[in-house]
Amino acid sequence: MTDELSKSTLNLVRSMKKALVRDSILALAAGAVLFWVAVKIDALNVIHRIGYKYQFYQTDKIINFLLTAFLIYSVFSLVRFFEMVRFFRVMLKISRYDYLTRIYNRRSLIELLEMEFLRNRRSSEGHFSFILFDIDDFKNINDIYGHGQGDTVLKGVGKTLASSVRKSDITGRFGGDEFAVILPYTTLDNAVTVAEKIKEKITSLRFSKNSKESIGITLSMGVIEVDSESKIDTFEKVIAEADKFLYCAKKRGKNTICSCPTATISQCETCCSSA
Repeated sequence: MTDELSKSTLNLVRSMKKALVRDSILALAAGAVLFWVAVKIDALNVIHRIGYKYQFYQTDKIINFLLTAFLIYSVFSLVRFFEMVRFFRVMLKISRYDYLTRIYNRRSLIELLEMEFLRNRRSSEGHFSFILFDIDDFKNINDIYGHGQGDTVLKGVGKTLASSVRKSDITGRFGGDEFAVILPYTTLDNAVTVAEKIKEKITSLRFSKNSKESIGITLSMGVIEVDSESKIDTFEKVIAEADKFLYCAKKRGKNTICSCPTATISQCETCCSSA
């Protein structure tokens, strides 16, 4: 993987913004210096004297032309600057959000999870919870009803998920039919409550197959809490541990939330409870 691809999206956009601001400042500085020089040497009189010396009497027209051209160029440059700012905003949104569900994509989730993990490690009182879940037997929906119906289900899950959490919480599509939620400053008990709320709302959805029939879905969910004393020492392990609890939920018969006070899979069997 190239360095450009391995960089975070945020860092890339920030670098582009810095370059744009830097170039704009340099252009303004260069213009200010040129203006100061022109005033200092009285450029207009210099141009007039040169014109009279060589018996060229159209200098006023040339000066007016140059000033007009400069003003037009300045206006177009300003318009271009705002277009570039808008372009960066659009590209940031495209690169960070899943096109189907309109919530964060996998790359953004990983970046934000890493940021939350590092913030948590810096504070002795820091803690957060992480929910990872998927749609039970989602492949059957695609196989039986088609990928169009599968996309409709994913859109519905994404929309409902985003509306089921706080503004400070982070939701995203982790990949395929997997979704994740980052809950800053949230204990495990509260995270399980949030997971139950999400599960209840999403499993109550009905997706029309035709005018007479509709289909519903169930979820399997893994929930963990990470605090400053946790043995989880990298953000990658946060995902790995949550995935273990998700797998445990599958083993317990699906449509289940698995969580544990300590993020150790050996305790998962006793902490799982069927919904």
